[in-house]
Amino acid sequence: MHSNLRRIVPVVLILVVILSVVWYLYTSKASVTDGALSASGTIEADQVTISPELGGRVVSVAVVEGDHVTAGQVLVQLDPALLQAQRLQAEAGLHIAQASAQAAQSAVQAAQAAQAAAQAGLDAASANRDLLQAGALPEQLQAAQAQVAQTEASLHALQASFDALTAGSRPEDITAARQRLQQAWAAYTGLSVNLSEDQLDTLRQAHTLSQSNLARAQARQDRLASEPDLDASAVSAAQREVEECTLAEKAAQAALQAAQDGQPYYLQIQAARESWDLVGQNLSQARARLDYLKTIDDLPTLAVDTAQEAVDDAQDLSDSTQEAYDALVDDAQAKRLDQAWKEVQDAHSQLNNLGRAGAAAQTSATVETLLNQLDAARALRDAAAASLALLEKGARSEQLAAAQAQVVAAQAQLDAASAQLQAVQFQAKMAQAQVESAQAALDLLDVQIAKLTLVSPVDGVVLSRSVEPGEMASPGASLLGLGQLQSLTITVYIPEDRYGEISLGESAEISVDSFPGEVFTGRVTHIADKAEFTPRNVQTSEGRRTTVFAIQLALDANDGRLKPGMPADVTFKAH
Repeated sequence: MHSNLRRIVPVVLILVVILSVVWYLYTSKASVTDGALSASGTIEADQVTISPELGGRVVSVAVVEGDHVTAGQVLVQLDPALLQAQRLQAEAGLHIAQASAQAAQSAVQAAQAAQAAAQAGLDAASANRDLLQAGALPEQLQAAQAQVAQTEASLHALQASFDALTAGSRPEDITAARQRLQQAWAAYTGLSVNLSEDQLDTLRQAHTLSQSNLARAQARQDRLASEPDLDASAVSAAQREVEECTLAEKAAQAALQAAQDGQPYYLQIQAARESWDLVGQNLSQARARLDYLKTIDDLPTLAVDTAQEAVDDAQDLSDSTQEAYDALVDDAQAKRLDQAWKEVQDAHSQLNNLGRAGAAAQTSATVETLLNQLDAARALRDAAAASLALLEKGARSEQLAAAQAQVVAAQAQLDAASAQLQAVQFQAKMAQAQVESAQAALDLLDVQIAKLTLVSPVDGVVLSRSVEPGEMASPGASLLGLGQLQSLTITVYIPEDRYGEISLGESAEISVDSFPGEVFTGRVTHIADKAEFTPRNVQTSEGRRTTVFAIQLALDANDGRLKPGMPADVTFKAH
């Protein structure tokens, strides 16, 4: 009896184990009920990680796990104190640069008026000489008389504007201020220096490199032109490069020549800067051509390589011309020029400040501009009166000689005015460049400050929070995790023998414990093409020995009742 019992017990234990395994596999894996295929999984949401682009100390975190957020809502604020201080400094630099640019532009306007006056004087002197040489006719006498009357009227109008602008200022103060400005201009435009051999060498090297680049560009053009059936864009790019290299070589030669000829220092710097600027423009054009050629399908590698060589050559020349320019301005001699230019600006301000602010606003003219216009008007009036007198009396040889001398003197005055205009235009260009640089620095700081405020890019719910106020946040570090509740998914695992019954786009019924008896819907959006042995919701060795395929479904609208983390059952329709 006991012997039979010992034999029966092991058999019963084996049967229990077998039945337990079968029951587990039946309940833990996809099951079939009334011909339908069912499986279980966990609802998930698409996650968005909130990370800063810039590092800094966390000032505040506006949300906690489980909070609902909307797109644009502020989530985390990093400390902006340092960048705000830098912004104040950059803003002050911008205001200084704008003031300098405004002063430089006023100087340009005054120089333009002076040039116009000198041109008018030359025209009047030339007309006077021509009239003397031709002799007077009745209609010429009438025209000369009308010209005298017109110039007198213009002079009176300008004098009235000048008197209104300078009311309250003593004439001797205006004269002294103008003399100071003239002397300052003479000192600035007349400043000359002896460049060192090192400075001259940088200019020579830039010129030599520009010649080499031109030769290389011509060789590349010839090489491409010899290629049969090459896209016309590649040949055109090479031709344009040759044209640009030619201009760059001329500019580099002009910069070197200005230094070797001992031209005024400001002209040497101006020529070097213009050479650098031109090469910079050529570099931008070369890069644009390279980018364009890369977009052309089936373009031979030779064409792209040639364009890349052009970019490399332009970059080398840009570096060389910048070095030459820096060698001229990064020197103790350049400080003398800066001081001379500051004296010009101070003299401008002193003279123009003698005008009344209200009157200046009404006339939109400065004291200097009106003085130059008055000079021009007087020169025209005097020339018209002299012409009329000569026409009435007839010309003698000594008068013809004097008229010719007036033409020569007027031409010299025009040349000087043109040189002064060129100088102030260069300074105005540099001042505007400083404004643009200061504005760019300010804009950059504004962008960086804005990046310290992290906002939600989507509507969703906070799934994780890994930062607290007072902590340091590194660039790219994960601070918050957001889940998009409007795009929930669930992944279930289907046995290999039932894998073929499911199709993309197929709908399925979904149920959760939180809403018993209620059915939600979803659509199949992804079917794995590889089997898995260890799906994450199977933890037993028996389950891992069975191959399954992952099926992902997108849940349809559910009024926000379904949430990430909920366990759910999915039932596929029977086929």
